[in-house]
Amino acid sequence: MSFINTFFRNGNTNKNKELERAVNERNCDEIKILLSTGADINHTVNRNLDTMLHTTKSAGITRDLLGYSANVNARNLFEKTPLHSAVIDGKHPEVVKTLLEHAADVDPKDSDGCTPLNYAVKTNRPNVEVIKWLIMYGADIGAGKFESFVVDDHFSPLDIAVLNDDTTSAKILIKYALLKKFCDSFTKVIDLRAYYRWKNYFALKRYLNDCGAEILRMKREKINDKTTLSQVILSNVVPREALYTDEEGLKLFTERSLSIIASNNYPIYCDVISEKLRNRLEVSSLINVLRTVQISFSRKDPNGEKKVVLNLDINPIIAKYMSKNDLFNFILAFYDPIKHSTVQLPIQSNIPKFRAELSKRLCEPSTSSSGVKYIKLA
Repeated sequence: MSFINTFFRNGNTNKNKELERAVNERNCDEIKILLSTGADINHTVNRNLDTMLHTTKSAGITRDLLGYSANVNARNLFEKTPLHSAVIDGKHPEVVKTLLEHAADVDPKDSDGCTPLNYAVKTNRPNVEVIKWLIMYGADIGAGKFESFVVDDHFSPLDIAVLNDDTTSAKILIKYALLKKFCDSFTKVIDLRAYYRWKNYFALKRYLNDCGAEILRMKREKINDKTTLSQVILSNVVPREALYTDEEGLKLFTERSLSIIASNNYPIYCDVISEKLRNRLEVSSLINVLRTVQISFSRKDPNGEKKVVLNLDINPIIAKYMSKNDLFNFILAFYDPIKHSTVQLPIQSNIPKFRAELSKRLCEPSTSSSGVKYIKLA
């Protein structure tokens, strides 16, 4: 009761300061009392007129504040929203994701005309996860502006990446923007012609074509008789019944998912596909697959290198100590789609016909794709 006695003895003068302390301590009881007696969840905390949602660095506290009706689109003195602040301050991607999940405006412009995505690309070490979440929630890679220190020009996020010779950031923007807004004439989604005179133009053009080829393949690759891979990857509302309806269907869906990932037909979008398919799999089905996977590895000892092969009986015991994500990655490290899969759907190892189709559409030579197998135990 000491908090309550102190609060009422001092009146309302310190109620917002007390609220800040209670929020940082995540004391739900105190927060409720303070809010019910007039504390303002959206009060400003500094001379920049930031709210608590602007300044918190914790995804958990961000969720708490939003749960108490904090304004997700509050503006400070410089017209920056909490999403601007999360990106500029390099906060954990989960903070950015939490704000977006609670309907934060994804492309707000501050007093300089800059969007969060502008700042995400401008930073010296762009965070791939932050850029991904912004684009997947609808951020426009051509929106906003950024004042040049050399000439009085305004640049979009893609402009910034290309002009700074930041090929990594440019590829991230292309990868997720194309996935979000893909259409068959995908050069209408991302037009690179303005960068023709820049040295990274042809590399980015090839990368755009490679991204398009993989998405075209997703649209044709079948998960089962009714559903394509692209439907699972590009939609958040594919019902379970469209993937499987019984245990046998779950088994086939699991094997098909693992086969698609292990085939390395999607070197660019493998991470996206893995995340989406993993989220639709069941632990029980993964354990059943693990029962058939032979675990082997090499180890060095004083007598030289030896190959170690574990008995299959040990696999279910190993599975007991793994999370779903660990189990998924562990299986992929040793999974052979030809040996372990009973799925009859074909697994193709390259995509020449898709590149030929792209070449025909874009009137340019086809490009080759890397066939490096890079899935490994994570």
